[in-house]
Amino acid sequence: TEDASDALPPQPSCFKPLDRNTMLICDQCEREFHIKCIEQKRNILIERLPKGEWFCGGSCKSLNGSLKALCRRGEIDVGDGYSYTLLNGKSIKEAGRKLKASNKLTQGSLEYQLHERRKSLLKSCCDVLSECFLPLKDAKTQRNLLPLIVRGKVLPPHDFRGFRSFALLYQGDVVCVATIRVFSSSCAEMPFIAVPFKARGMGLARRTMQLLENTLRGMGVKNLILPALGEIKELWEQKFDFKQCTPDQRKHLLQYRILGFPGTSVMSKELGKPVEKKRKEVAIVSLLSKKVKTESPPVEVKKEKEVAIVSLLQEIARVIQKKEYAV
Repeated sequence: TEDASDALPPQPSCFKPLDRNTMLICDQCEREFHIKCIEQKRNILIERLPKGEWFCGGSCKSLNGSLKALCRRGEIDVGDGYSYTLLNGKSIKEAGRKLKASNKLTQGSLEYQLHERRKSLLKSCCDVLSECFLPLKDAKTQRNLLPLIVRGKVLPPHDFRGFRSFALLYQGDVVCVATIRVFSSSCAEMPFIAVPFKARGMGLARRTMQLLENTLRGMGVKNLILPALGEIKELWEQKFDFKQCTPDQRKHLLQYRILGFPGTSVMSKELGKPVEKKRKEVAIVSLLSKKVKTESPPVEVKKEKEVAIVSLLQEIARVIQKKEYAV
C-alpha cells in the first residue's frame, strides 16, 4: 500500500468550484456575463470554463458564422472591374500557422496562393489607412494602433480582435478600405474609412458604403455607427444620411466596447431591410426569362430569338447594376 506521507497534496484547482462571479465574454458582441446570471437565465449549471469560442446567444453565434463565411468567400465581383472582400487579420494569421503546421504552405499550392493574396490585401489596407490618417499612438508605448486595428491584434489594454477590414478593389487593387466591428444585430461600428489620394474624387467611398451597408443588412444588422468631427460630421449627415446619436442611443451603446475619440460626435444610421431591385425591373427580367423557357418557335428561328433575348437580358442586368452602384 502507498504510504500516506508520500502522497502528493491535493491541488486546490482540482477541487475548487468555479466562482459564480466569474465573467464570460461573448466572442461576438464582446459583452461580459456573470456565470451565475447565465445559469439563472438558462437554468443550467456551468462547472468549467468553455473551451474555444463562446457566444451569449444564438443571434451572436449566427452572426459570427455569417462573418466567417463572407471572409471565406474571398473577392466578390460586382462588375465594371470592381470587387469587394472582407478580411479578418486574426483568421489570416491563424490560417498561416495551420498551413505551416500541416506542411501545405508550398508555393505552388492553391492554399498558399490564397493565403498570400489575403496577406497582400491586408498589407494594402494598412498602407491606405497610414496614407490617409495620422498615427493613432498608444499613450504608454507610442505604438501606432491603426495597423493593429486592421490586423485584429491585441495591445493591452486594447483588444482589436473583433475588427475586420472591408476593402473595395478595382482591377485587384485596394481603392477604399473601411474598418468595421460587428457587435450584434443591433450595432456595428466603422471608426475609419479611407481612399488613397490618387483615387479620390471618383465616388469610391460612396460605392464602398453602398456595398458595406447592403452586406450588413443581409446579415440582419440594424444600425451602423461611426465617430465624426466638424466638417466631416456635416458630410456624413448630408451625403450619407447619418444622424447624431440621441441620449437613449448613446446609453444603449454603453454595453459595447465602442472606440471613442476626444471631441468627436457619435453618428448613427438605421440600415433597415436589404435593398431590393425595383419591381418594374424585376418584372421585366422575370417576363423575359419566362419567354426564354416557354416559347417554342420553329427550329430555324429559335436560335436567333434566344440569342436576342439573352443579349437583352444581359443589357438590362448591366443597367440595373449601374443604377445600384452609381456614384
